[in-house]
Amino acid sequence: MGNLVAAVVVNTNALPVTSDLLKEQALKIALNSFLDSKTERTRANYKSSLKQFLEHTGSNFIDATIDNVVLFTQRLKEQGASDATINARLAALSSFFEYLKLPHLGGQPLINHNPVQIKRPKVSMYGRARRFDLELFKMILGEIYKDQSEAGKRAKALLLLFVFCGNRNAESKILLADIWEEAGEYFFKFKAKGNGTRTKNLPLPVYIAIKEYVEITGRNMEVDKGAVFLQTTRGLKAKSYLDQYYGRRDLADNSGFLSSQSVLGIVKKYAKKALRKKLSRHTKSRGKKLTQVVVDKLKLVSIHGLRALSARLRLDAGCTLPQIRAHLGHSSLATTEIYLQTVVDIQKDKHWQAVEEMLGLGQKTDLTSHLKQKQ
Repeated sequence: MGNLVAAVVVNTNALPVTSDLLKEQALKIALNSFLDSKTERTRANYKSSLKQFLEHTGSNFIDATIDNVVLFTQRLKEQGASDATINARLAALSSFFEYLKLPHLGGQPLINHNPVQIKRPKVSMYGRARRFDLELFKMILGEIYKDQSEAGKRAKALLLLFVFCGNRNAESKILLADIWEEAGEYFFKFKAKGNGTRTKNLPLPVYIAIKEYVEITGRNMEVDKGAVFLQTTRGLKAKSYLDQYYGRRDLADNSGFLSSQSVLGIVKKYAKKALRKKLSRHTKSRGKKLTQVVVDKLKLVSIHGLRALSARLRLDAGCTLPQIRAHLGHSSLATTEIYLQTVVDIQKDKHWQAVEEMLGLGQKTDLTSHLKQKQ
């Protein structure tokens, strides 16, 4: 954040001398508070967008005009940015300008208007995600089930979490301390989009997969409190990683979480294997040509695609649209009516069994054995 603040300071030198110091300080405070209110991933994206705006236009945020925004858009196009990237940059910029319209300096707004008034490219947020089909998911899961190593157990638990619970990538950062049993059912809480905390039902297949992964890493669901999904480095087992970097297993904290990039990399690792097998059966491509086809297909694999698959499976399982909205944790939909609907705080998940059947996991999830162990 230091480079961005420094850029803001440089650009505020163009302000009138009488207001320079006050506005500079107010803008720095506003910038920091704005970015601090975002999640880690959103904060990084917003910082990049705001920094690019300063670099491309040479203006400061307070005196920015629609001409600056137009210039910024043109520069992005010249660099080959996609419509989706341009739209994201403008959205971040607009959000910050709206924030500057709130009371800041002496209870007054730093700006009175939002200069991001140009027409933005039309982009479907879920265009790529819709291409993650059920057949591909089953093939990926099949590859994961063949891998009984620690990495395979971790991938299995992650994949089931995304498709059963509909969590976002960043919402896979769960603590063991935040998983519990209540009246025979499992629940978990996590930091959701917008820095809020959500509590959800944890379907039994997901709990069992997490338990298997935790145990293979030498941890205990009842004792350990740290991150569920762990980073490992240079082939170290998760337990060794914890011992080396934290000293004691129960002291593992948030810094042990998998990064969003690592989570996607795990999914793509097994997707690559599944796609290569699938495509080798149905195409004439071989060698380098097949590799390129697989690479192109992998670009369509995303965690958001798993969220979309989760939603479609819920719909097929009999969920209503409001239930799916609550399931995914959407704070906003296309219409005000859906946006204003009440979200149930904690719902008993009555549809995960139907989802399990559609995924063909009935025989692979030993529920009877699990229940006997509990008794």
